[in-house]
Amino acid sequence: MREKVCKDYKITSSMLGKWIRDQDTIRQKVASKRTRLLKQGGTRPPRFPRAEAELATRFKERRSLGRRVSERWFFTTMAQLVRDMYPGTPFTASRGWLFRCCHRLGVSHRAKSNCKRSAAADRVPAVREWLGRYRHMLSIPLNKSMQMDPIWGRFPPPLRFNCDQVSTGMM
Repeated sequence: MREKVCKDYKITSSMLGKWIRDQDTIRQKVASKRTRLLKQGGTRPPRFPRAEAELATRFKERRSLGRRVSERWFFTTMAQLVRDMYPGTPFTASRGWLFRCCHRLGVSHRAKSNCKRSAAADRVPAVREWLGRYRHMLSIPLNKSMQMDPIWGRFPPPLRFNCDQVSTGMM
């Protein structure tokens, strides 16, 4: 049986023996309040619980309608709720507040997923157009006193720093 337990939990036989030997002290440590708090994690309670509860209901309502919820929406809605429910109390929305609030509400970042991906061949005309505009921009001086290189335009090779000069094969 001992081998089966070691194999199931991927531990060595000596580890299991030490745990069995020290099981009383392990149980005492797990039962202590400090250990329970450490295991529970450092979730900070909300500073404005009523406003955050209302924010959660508005968030669920908005998502049920299929509407987008951005960081700015969270910031402005929470600031408005705090002004209404806790008059005179300052509230500064920060990214740290947003991270903790989303953690408390069980909200995670979701990327847009209902858009069609276009094939690389379909994007070639747009890339060629962009490269054409870029080449045109490089051939025009910023001002009348700017010295232009006859071959390289605005940026001669010594001023190109570490730009990637790999040909795209579209020229």
